[in-house]
Amino acid sequence: MGNITFVGSEGSGKTVLLSVLAHGHQQRVKGKVWFDPTGRTLKHVGLVMETLQSGDWPASTVTGARDDLRWNVTLVNGVQICLQAFDCAGQDLRRLFNGGDAPAELQPFFVSVQGSQLIFFLLNLNDFIGRPESERLDYEVMLKDAMDKLCSSGRSCALVLTQIDRYRYLEKKHDSWENTVKAVAPTVYAAHLERGTVPLFAVAAVGQTVSKFDPDTNSAQTFPAPEFTSEGLDQLVCWMGKALTPPPPPTFWENNCGIIKKIAIAASILVALILLLTTIFSGGPKIVVVPCQICNGSGKIEYWVMFNKKCDTCQGKGTITVEIPR
Repeated sequence: MGNITFVGSEGSGKTVLLSVLAHGHQQRVKGKVWFDPTGRTLKHVGLVMETLQSGDWPASTVTGARDDLRWNVTLVNGVQICLQAFDCAGQDLRRLFNGGDAPAELQPFFVSVQGSQLIFFLLNLNDFIGRPESERLDYEVMLKDAMDKLCSSGRSCALVLTQIDRYRYLEKKHDSWENTVKAVAPTVYAAHLERGTVPLFAVAAVGQTVSKFDPDTNSAQTFPAPEFTSEGLDQLVCWMGKALTPPPPPTFWENNCGIIKKIAIAASILVALILLLTTIFSGGPKIVVVPCQICNGSGKIEYWVMFNKKCDTCQGKGTITVEIPR
């Protein structure tokens, strides 16, 4: 079974991204990844999509809760895997990755996350833009601590910028999304993106929003627009499919590479030995004496191959060209 985990602060869009991504791939389409959900997962994704399409956002995951969602996934190459996804409260993740040891009550969840084959780290630019420096640092510490602890060999990780439809001006200001991350979260960029160890994806699960007055906050808020579309999810799913594809079985040459190398070395030694014995029993190397083109000196050459030798008489000023007769 392939396990994936979404790591991000509250409001970073974990539930929405996972639901929209899976919903967009629930139909079998040639050349695309197919997510076939189990009954409980189908209901969860369906309720989230119904809420979004009605122009509202789904409720945040409750602290201490963890959504355990499962699909039978068919990759583009036809490989089938069982996929399990974890989605937990952002508050719990901030407690889990705070630059220190994880709280005892969250240790079981940390073990589950460590067992994931694929981890998406979600970065919501709203956590970094226009915040007091102390708050911005809290979010950066959480993100970097999580990536430092979980981005290890044998596990595929990606950094995902969410809700990019709201921050186009930052992409223009910094010339790219990568430079945007460098500006807002410099330690994360230096540790994981600059070296190219973690890929970056920029997505908008809900690509179009509308502004409405929210009586609960007594201010204007953004809500999903009717018939919204998504952006960047195809590239994300394509990379995910490659990351989850089991490696091909080793070839005959890969399995026997060590043995083949040993045989080649032994064969080289054997050929050298045969040549040496042939030389010994044929009376030794040929000795050819030829004049130097400059001083008519002479030199004795005891080799089998064509080469140039310095003249013995004129102390190397001339050269004796020798070709051993066969």
